Amino acid sequence: MKIDPLHPSFAACVLDIDLSMVTKSSGSQEIIQAFEQYGLLVFPNQSLTSEGQLRFAKLFGELESFPEATMQKDSEKVYNVSNIDASGNIPTVDDIQILNLKGTQLWHTDSSYRHIPALASFLMALELPDSPESGDTEFADMFAAYDSLPDELRTRLKGRHMVHNYEYERIYVEPRLPPIPASEKALVPPVTHPVLRYHPDRDRHSVYITANVGGEIGGLNQDEGKKLHKETINFVTQPRFVYRHQWSLGDLLMWDNRRLLHRVLPYPIDTQRRKMRRTSVSDVAPPQIKL
Repeated sequence: MKIDPLHPSFAACVLDIDLSMVTKSSGSQEIIQAFEQYGLLVFPNQSLTSEGQLRFAKLFGELESFPEATMQKDSEKVYNVSNIDASGNIPTVDDIQILNLKGTQLWHTDSSYRHIPALASFLMALELPDSPESGDTEFADMFAAYDSLPDELRTRLKGRHMVHNYEYERIYVEPRLPPIPASEKALVPPVTHPVLRYHPDRDRHSVYITANVGGEIGGLNQDEGKKLHKETINFVTQPRFVYRHQWSLGDLLMWDNRRLLHRVLPYPIDTQRRKMRRTSVSDVAPPQIKL
């Protein structure tokens, strides 16, 4: 296994490894060490099936389920981030499936709307747009962002929380989406997480914020909360904290949701096919504070 860093503070490409051959006793510990160091691992030229990806992800924690009806799924534990429908076609731009993808273009960390969010996500490229660089994914390192926070901004964020609401996207991001059914809403009620969180594996802090399921910092009046949220998002996603991944077929990316934000860059969503297969493992506890 060979590791090549991709960014000064995080992200690495892992070569000379077949993920279908990794087991608890062979390869997984080396991957965990690299994961804890770099936060984002790129495994090129993989050929995992859906079952193989689930088996690989399960080596690193409890598989996250996706019971939400609005998600495009192969199963309860495999979520397709795709503009291709079940019949193999690209729906119209006003189709629910396409509208649901709008939130992926906003900075976020996976499953932050849950009481116990995702620890790690695994995303594999199955189909990609033809246009060069279309559908690239950007990642931002919240360790480096936290360490670089100006004292004044750090003071304003210290002790603050943010409400992460699964319904937020339908109200503020893409209001053309239909309301979430009451039965689905009951599965994922709004939750509150600290904006500055502790990362137990690295004994460090990161900025834990998102733009797809919330738009203001709590404990302030609405205008001040929105202003602080925007200011924080703008600071932590500066180019110096960001790695941009240009996908190739067979790439599998594994990243730490406790440490990174990510977003997909726009592509011709109504004409060019893009299908990514996502699995995730849950964290063992809600985000914690240790300041």
